[in-house]
Amino acid sequence: MTAEGKISPVIVEGFKPLFYYRSEDEELMQQVLQGNAGLKPRMSFMAPLDPLMWDKAFIKSLWDFQYSWEIYTPVVKRKYGYYTLPILYGDKFVGRIEAIPDRKEGILKVK
Repeated sequence: MTAEGKISPVIVEGFKPLFYYRSEDEELMQQVLQGNAGLKPRMSFMAPLDPLMWDKAFIKSLWDFQYSWEIYTPVVKRKYGYYTLPILYGDKFVGRIEAIPDRKEGILKVK
């Protein structure tokens, strides 16, 4: 895809592997690098199977955030909860949330 011009490599200081971005986003990449992209922070609950969450060591080294999907962890060994989601705000992990829908009552309970 690099040879076809669809993706472009980028080196992230402090990390050995190359990272890639879509070549069509070159203008945005330059704005980000120059600090004038005008991006507003937004909050996201990250799903445990989101590709961002796959590399636990990368997440720990980049954001100093330790994440483990505890769905298969025995109850007594769980630290955060059965289906706890990391909370990403802007460019930082700021917390975790375990939300459980009570379908009978029509309520979303947050532990």
